[in-house]
Amino acid sequence: QDRLGEGTQSEVLSGYLPGGAPVAVKLGLKRGAISREAAVLSALSGRVGFPLLLHHEHEGSATPGGCLVMEVLGPSLEDL
Repeated sequence: QDRLGEGTQSEVLSGYLPGGAPVAVKLGLKRGAISREAAVLSALSGRVGFPLLLHHEHEGSATPGGCLVMEVLGPSLEDL
């Protein structure tokens, strides 16, 4: 897994689905950050400019800050 980015609320790693499709895995570093973002992404999922939300893991013992699995849209802003 490669780190795609990191902020104060979360870090984003690259990953792959069992069929080999690339995904972005966003891990929450603070409680509550991922659940708020999941609500917004659920409403906008798949619209132009927003990734398709594939999975939302709520905060728990395995993922203290929560987790999102999303399609990869393209290069990061840092790479452009």
